[in-house]
Amino acid sequence: MNLLDASRRQVRNYPGGAESCAPRLGKSESTLEKELRGAPGFKWGAIDALELSVMCLDLETPDALAYAEVVAAALNCRLIPLPTMPDVPLTDALLTVATTSESVHALIHEACKDLKDHVVTDNELKQFDRVMGDVFAHLRQMRRAFVALNKAGKQRAGQ
Repeated sequence: MNLLDASRRQVRNYPGGAESCAPRLGKSESTLEKELRGAPGFKWGAIDALELSVMCLDLETPDALAYAEVVAAALNCRLIPLPTMPDVPLTDALLTVATTSESVHALIHEACKDLKDHVVTDNELKQFDRVMGDVFAHLRQMRRAFVALNKAGKQRAGQ
C-alpha cells in the first residue's frame, strides 16, 4: 500500500466519505478526489494527510492509522499506538508509575536474557523491540497522568 492508497482508505471509511471529509479539509470534493488519485496538477499534502488521520482517529474509523503505518514502514520503523487516558486522580497516577516500573523491569530482564550468550538473534531483537514499545507506551501513559494532576492542581489553586 502507498500513501495515496492509505489516504483513500481513510476517506472511504470516514462517515460520509469524500463529501464529508473535503469541507473539513478546506477543499471541494472534486479537488480531494483528484489529489487522492494523483491527477496531474494536484498533490495530496502531508498536512492534509495528518489532518485526515486525526479526523479518522477521533472517530476510531477502520484504517485511521493507515497513512502513519505506511510512513513508518517506509522508514523501516513500526507504529506503536499509545494509549489515551482521561484525567486521573492521584491513585491512578501512582498505578501508572507501578505499571511503568514493571515494564522497565521486563525490558531489563529481556536485555539480560538476550545478552547471556553474547549474541542477539533476530527473534530476540524483535522481542526486545516489542518490550521496549511497551515501556514507551507506559511512559506516555504515566506522563499523561502527571499532566492531568498538574492541571488539576492549577485549577484548585486558581491559576
